[in-house]
Amino acid sequence: MLNILMTGSSGYIGLYLKRKLEQEGYGCVEFEGRIEDVEAYKKYDNLEILRFIHLAARADNNSGVTKDVYDVNLIGTLNVLEFCRVKSIPLTYPSTAYVYKESQSALLEENDRKPKSPYAMSKYLSEELCRFYHERYGLKICILRLFNVYGLKQPHNTVIPTVILGLLHEDTLQINSLHPRRDFVFIEDVVDAFFKSISFNGYGIFNIGSGSAYSIQQIVDKVKKELLVNKPVGAKHIEIDTNDTIFSNSAKALETLNWKAETSIDEGLKKTVFELKHQLKALF
Repeated sequence: MLNILMTGSSGYIGLYLKRKLEQEGYGCVEFEGRIEDVEAYKKYDNLEILRFIHLAARADNNSGVTKDVYDVNLIGTLNVLEFCRVKSIPLTYPSTAYVYKESQSALLEENDRKPKSPYAMSKYLSEELCRFYHERYGLKICILRLFNVYGLKQPHNTVIPTVILGLLHEDTLQINSLHPRRDFVFIEDVVDAFFKSISFNGYGIFNIGSGSAYSIQQIVDKVKKELLVNKPVGAKHIEIDTNDTIFSNSAKALETLNWKAETSIDEGLKKTVFELKHQLKALF
């Protein structure tokens, strides 16, 4: 059996990807232990591995500098890269769209980068480590810069579940700001990008997004329409920042990986609303 070694297999993307890999006949080996601990890798020394998919990461939720973010995301990634170098295993590494500087135009992979949070900085620095390992050691690496992933079974503290649950249960939906424009890409499309990265035999950075930008206000309006509600909305930050826009040009992913987002925002929101309502009915 062709084995894929994966960190973060119990996370949001990992659970979907594990199921996809198993459906396609791959063996999904779930990494056990702390990725920042070099001793944790020894148990895989004798395992035949087709590819390493490194999903594990620590988010910071836009808080201040947190040592754990760098220990896990940077030191952990360095350990993964060294393991892959020694065993000559190709790597798929997910980065984030938040390494980029905001732009009113669709972002290309060569656009300026300007991370604004410890999490985004840790991903930026990890990308640089990946580049170094490719240039110095010839390691084959596929970096996927993920835009705003959403969909079924997403953690409830993220923006789209917050909007849906707020409109279902609160008299007034409270949100931080309605003006940021983001590129929302459905979980099933993201998993497809990871799956297609397995066949990539080189080094490359690819935007994984829908190519469209929607403001939080537009998302709220679409969810209201889907739920057939018209509740008031309160925003903590009412000032408009016209530069707060991030969306992708994913032409490179289409050309090289044969990947593009197939799920429209309306279709994805419909599936997500239905799933959340079904979850809530099962609880009560």
